[in-house]
Amino acid sequence: MAPQLRGLLQRKLAREILTAVGLGLVAGAGYWYALVLPRRRRYEDFYRNYDAKAVAQSMTASFEEES
Repeated sequence: MAPQLRGLLQRKLAREILTAVGLGLVAGAGYWYALVLPRRRRYEDFYRNYDAKAVAQSMTASFEEES
C-alpha cells in the first residue's frame, strides 16, 4: 500500500509553522525574563541611588587636580 501523498505538504507545513511560532514565543519569553527584566532592574537600582551632581563635581575636581 502506497503512502497517502495528497495534502501532505499542507499538513506538514501547518505543523512546522505552528511549531516554529510556539518555539519562537518560548524563546522570546525566556529572553525577556532571563535578560531584559534583570537588566532593567539593575538600571533602576543604579539610577535610584545615582547623584549626577556629585559625580559631576568629583569629575570636575579630579580634572582640576590633573591640570
